[in-house]
Amino acid sequence: ALVQYEKCCQVLAEEFSVEPAVETSALYEQIRDGNLSAGAFEPASLPQGTLAPLHSLPVQTTPMIGRVVELAELDRLLCDPGVRLVTITGPGGIGKTRLATAITHQMAEAGCFRDGVIFVPLTPITTRSLLVTTIAEQLDLALSGNRQPERTLLGFLRGRDCLIVLDNFEHLLPDVGFIARLLEVAPRAKLLVTSRERLTLQEEWLLDLEGLPYPSTVQEAQSSDYDAVNLFSQRASQIRSSFSLEENLAAVVRICQLTQGMPLALEQAAGLIRVCHAGEIADLIEGGLESLSTTLRNLPERHRSMRAVFDGSWRWLSEEERKVLCRLSVFQGSFTHEAAVQVADASLSVLSTLVDKSLLHRGPGLGETT
Repeated sequence: ALVQYEKCCQVLAEEFSVEPAVETSALYEQIRDGNLSAGAFEPASLPQGTLAPLHSLPVQTTPMIGRVVELAELDRLLCDPGVRLVTITGPGGIGKTRLATAITHQMAEAGCFRDGVIFVPLTPITTRSLLVTTIAEQLDLALSGNRQPERTLLGFLRGRDCLIVLDNFEHLLPDVGFIARLLEVAPRAKLLVTSRERLTLQEEWLLDLEGLPYPSTVQEAQSSDYDAVNLFSQRASQIRSSFSLEENLAAVVRICQLTQGMPLALEQAAGLIRVCHAGEIADLIEGGLESLSTTLRNLPERHRSMRAVFDGSWRWLSEEERKVLCRLSVFQGSFTHEAAVQVADASLSVLSTLVDKSLLHRGPGLGETT
């Protein structure tokens, strides 16, 4: 047993750069010192070879509004043994990170993953090597020794029953092969990814995120609750405590319609309530989304304005995709595939790519795109 322990220490150091579990070391010391009590080798007393659940999650600083349907769908997918990879897609500002944060807290509280739930923010990451080290840091895994960092990380995750959330992956798509490798090597691990563009992996299940539900008329808003209205009202009340939804309902409905329920746009619009009336805000948005921005210090630069959100997506388009998107802007609202071909000379492959990159989405009608 003592020899086996020494071999165990050597393997753990060389393969994973970690030390044996406290329980294993304690058992070794008992054997070495001749203090092994009767029954120490009963199955219940043996080390189980698992770690205590490790949860590394961002704090939820504001209450979640809406997304009940999406949370239920994510819960269903992540609890399905046949689902290994789920990608939440949607344009910038649609609430992908917020939704991922909420479901990870839900999964951790329910104890769904024996080895824990790990949230990995990827915005500052630019290379595959940094991706590996960032995941390792969230796992409290030291990458040292003779092995390559990626090999060490994958070896550590082998056999782990965990959920790893990779937030804002779109700029790392050239390194998507690492995701495929991780799924292959760690069959009990699951991945939840947020990205403006889908990963296009065989194992991928998609959840396309759209704006919060909003009313089509003031009468609808009066008769039932809508998440988009509630979000704007809450944020406006935070900034101006005297704000009355009842007095501004018609204007708030217009704002929700003009922003199509996009959470970030609604929050930025609500930020203007300090200097504008709700009706004036709606008029500004109708003139263009350029008026929507924020001075909040704890928001990332890419979310400080709607212009910055769009520029972030524009940067990743090819020249042909940019030209097609510009030509498609002549359509007010939805259009059919046939109209896109005739008016914008848009091939099906380019339209499909723009949908994948969350700049177009399939409309409710047959063959309709917006």
